[in-house]
Amino acid sequence: MRTAQKSSKGPGRKKQQQATRKTKKSIETYLEGEPRLPFVLSSVCFCLPTLPHPLRTSLIDSTYPQVYVNVKVIVNPHRIISKNKTGTLPMSYPSLNFALGETIDMLRDQLQSFVAAELAARAAQIDKDNLFPVDMWRKFGEMGVLGITVSEEYGGAGLGYLAHVVAMEEISRGSASVALSYGAHSNLCVNQINRNGSPAQKARYLPKLISGEHIGALAMSEPNAGSDVVSMKLRADKRGDRYVLNGSKTWITNGPDANTYVIYAKTDLEKAAHGISAFIVERDWKGFSRGSKFDKLGMRGSNTCELFFDDVEVP
Repeated sequence: MRTAQKSSKGPGRKKQQQATRKTKKSIETYLEGEPRLPFVLSSVCFCLPTLPHPLRTSLIDSTYPQVYVNVKVIVNPHRIISKNKTGTLPMSYPSLNFALGETIDMLRDQLQSFVAAELAARAAQIDKDNLFPVDMWRKFGEMGVLGITVSEEYGGAGLGYLAHVVAMEEISRGSASVALSYGAHSNLCVNQINRNGSPAQKARYLPKLISGEHIGALAMSEPNAGSDVVSMKLRADKRGDRYVLNGSKTWITNGPDANTYVIYAKTDLEKAAHGISAFIVERDWKGFSRGSKFDKLGMRGSNTCELFFDDVEVP
């Protein structure tokens, strides 16, 4: 038996139209007195609940063009304007100022000049030779970009992650391989020690890493544990006043060249991610060795290898 279909012009349709008119009126009231620019709301839901104004967006143009925004605007969690309804958009908001600041602008300019003069012209040869240009470490150190996130107490620049991202961006323009090794050194190794190391460890390792005298690496990946880091097999067993490491790591950026390594290992097999600890290992420690440098398809100037641990004692 077929059931009769409800008419689209029934009470439900009328209530929906009333709700739409009420929502439009609430927006007009909310925006009253603010400079606005016309736009069209379309079909995708868009909500900015944490901002002081629910319609704040960076789609601003002082020339007042017609702007078509493929969004629905949620005035509050209970009111949505349906598609193809015309609304209004505030003209400007100081909270959406994307200027990076004079210090970071100067850093970008400095790196752009350096990369153009010292790196870009060498990029093809770096890739061909499968060899990181070792002179870059000292040059980066002299520029102060190896310890961007570290305080001046240890020779760092005392800036932050935004500055580090800008440095990565500009170095990458010249050579992605060099930028990869730079990032592994300055962020994965230097920043890890800076954030989590003891005062004694910071004093011992950071100054030489930041000056470029020493090279840093971080070892997480293993032959059977890449992105699934919880599956790592490298063991760190407590023996007396020290830990003893046994196992291997692979695909370690800066592995062939580093002096200082941050090594992740399992200290408790029963605790999954909470059973993993980080250790600092030095290049010449007994039982620690490195495999041959990989001949990769890409990022060839970023030196990579396996690491092997045979009863390596970490005090």
